[in-house]
Amino acid sequence: MEVLQNSVLKRETTLRYV
Repeated sequence: MEVLQNSVLKRETTLRYV
């Protein structure tokens, strides 16, 4: 579960940065 949340967070962060 933690890994999934981390992946989602990383994905959202990348989308926001882009």
